[in-house]
Amino acid sequence: MSEVWLPLITVLSICLVLTGSVSAETIVEVFDSPTLAEHWTIGPGTFQRRDDKWSLTSNPGFLTILTQNSDIHQKNNNPRNFFLRDVPYEDYQITTYLEFSPRQDFEQAGLIVWDGPDDYLRLTSLWAGEQRFEAAIEANAIFSSQLQPNPAGDSVYLRIRKVNRTYTFLYSSDGEQWEQIGSSVYATLQNPLVGLFAISPGSGREVEARFQFFSIEELDPEDFRIQASLPADSVPIEPGAAQVKVPYINPVFPYDAPDPTIIKHEDYFYAITTNGFHHGQWQRLPILRSPDLVNWELVGMVFPDALPAWVHQSEPHLWAPDLVYHDGKFFVYYSAVARGGRATDGPHGIGVAWADHPAGPYQSDDEPLVVGPGFRNIDPMVFTYDDGKRYMYWGSASQPLLVQEMSADGRSLIGEPKPVLLPQGGPVIVDADLPPQPPHEGLVEGPWVIKRGDYYYMFYSGDSFYPDRYAVMVARATSPWGPFEKYPHNPIMRHNEKFTAPGHNAIIQDDAGQDWIVYHAYDRDNMDLHRVMLIDKIEWRDGWPTVRDFQGPSFTWQADGPIINKDFHDELLSLNKPVTASSEESDEFSAAKAVDGHLVTKWRANDASMPQWLLLDLGAVYDITRTEVVFESALHFYQYILEYSADGDTWEKYAERTDFFNDRVPYYAYIDQNQVKARYFRLTVTAAQPGFPPRKASVVDFRVFGSGL
Repeated sequence: MSEVWLPLITVLSICLVLTGSVSAETIVEVFDSPTLAEHWTIGPGTFQRRDDKWSLTSNPGFLTILTQNSDIHQKNNNPRNFFLRDVPYEDYQITTYLEFSPRQDFEQAGLIVWDGPDDYLRLTSLWAGEQRFEAAIEANAIFSSQLQPNPAGDSVYLRIRKVNRTYTFLYSSDGEQWEQIGSSVYATLQNPLVGLFAISPGSGREVEARFQFFSIEELDPEDFRIQASLPADSVPIEPGAAQVKVPYINPVFPYDAPDPTIIKHEDYFYAITTNGFHHGQWQRLPILRSPDLVNWELVGMVFPDALPAWVHQSEPHLWAPDLVYHDGKFFVYYSAVARGGRATDGPHGIGVAWADHPAGPYQSDDEPLVVGPGFRNIDPMVFTYDDGKRYMYWGSASQPLLVQEMSADGRSLIGEPKPVLLPQGGPVIVDADLPPQPPHEGLVEGPWVIKRGDYYYMFYSGDSFYPDRYAVMVARATSPWGPFEKYPHNPIMRHNEKFTAPGHNAIIQDDAGQDWIVYHAYDRDNMDLHRVMLIDKIEWRDGWPTVRDFQGPSFTWQADGPIINKDFHDELLSLNKPVTASSEESDEFSAAKAVDGHLVTKWRANDASMPQWLLLDLGAVYDITRTEVVFESALHFYQYILEYSADGDTWEKYAERTDFFNDRVPYYAYIDQNQVKARYFRLTVTAAQPGFPPRKASVVDFRVFGSGL
């Protein structure tokens, strides 16, 4: 066998035309020698080598490999006679000419890019009911493939092209005109080898796979660079005429509201979330409404009464909805346990309901869009392409995220699903400017796709929604089908000292066009409230979305809030105003910590005696509209009396809460609304829920809202 290094050449003797970019160098190996070159490894590694199952002489001018009953599929690994060699280029394409006649299922032969039995890409001619091509990838033993008919038959040219971390699969009948197979994929291989193989898992038949040559062509990535515009870096946006910024502090909806989806309709934002228990009952896909992304109210449920027929009636687990508008209707795509399943196993699926208004009432189909074993078929998101076509993204269960075209009416799927994003673990990423970043990608789910510039950005979450194991990542592509390139600084949102497991987000723009991420997280101090809803601003940098410099969810008062089309909003009047207390446990828990707009700091009384009080001076008389009190724990119930005064001498009652011990409904913030004129407020804590040791009066945040006179 001879190896030839050919700069800038076309190898006409073997009918190979190296198309694409002009290469700096090409290696072409022609199998015209009875001896295999030393740079080839047969195995690989400790796997079996069978020298009686391959030959360079049985078919002169070809490397002939007999298929054997071997395989590389997830953890079923027993490869035999894989011919592998190093690749001297960073960007390249490998090509071969193959004569192969498979006739039983899974008999296959072709090209491979190898980083181990659980991390590889391969392109084969195989039999799967008919002669087909298979473009497959396996990452961390998670396998995904794309199949399509093979019109070339038993004689075909195969090619795998690598540019940066994107791999593209191609075939040709004549070595000149090349067609792509499936979608390109994005993969990270550490020390890849390239080569040839032939296997027959299942049948075990010995079928000759004859390879006439093997070439490696160096590529210049610039020749394949797509001329696509990136979104501009973010710049500060100020409110326009009849607009106002609405400050906020997280959580904006302090109840169990996981997996939010969001849409703007007329003067309101509407959000729908996974089932949750709040407002005294079990909410089945609760519908929330807000005029400003900050102040939310519950306005209904998608399924207040009967469930769709396909949903398991005794386990009504409904989650991860997506709310979209299309052709005069509002559609909710949702995940559910199907009949015959349970929340932890059995079939899961995705259904659809629709209404004339985002608040309902909704009607639904009796059959799901897609259903299958396990919980892979969950977390839908529907995206409308520029040409009006609609695509549904979904997935979980440590399997690739999928995309499939939808019908025009949005109630069925067209064609076959294609993988667009793979779960992938790997080493901890260390960046000099960032803390170590765990991959969070053993499981990926919750896709949300937006388009900015010429790029499609897919936000997704992983690895598990449990504390400190969930985060938000992002990837981008120039096509809704991918391949999606992952952001090298992922995750863009992860846990911090106040909130943990942030994820499963939606993206919405405020009335000035600023992007906001809407997501759930656990409050570390109130885990029993489950996953509350938060928002934060997205900033674009170098073509990528970022959130708060990778510092996790905000937990202080944010003056730079959403910009909304209205001319007035209540101001937070109490922020950092003078305040005194009946007692203070220490400087760390001083009275000032109750009005600093910070959810980690707090005022705490010196002992558990009652009553204890805070006295707040706003500095002037204001028109007051409401107050909010956030105690140390939503699950520890306090009773209080709130009074106000314009002059500090004459006091009137603003609110009285003395039934909490009987009510036992947890509130994150106790909101009292009353329109008065006041300068001073006195919050008197009269009792605390009994506990051991006895609980002290403790306030995380005391807020007074209104406007100046």
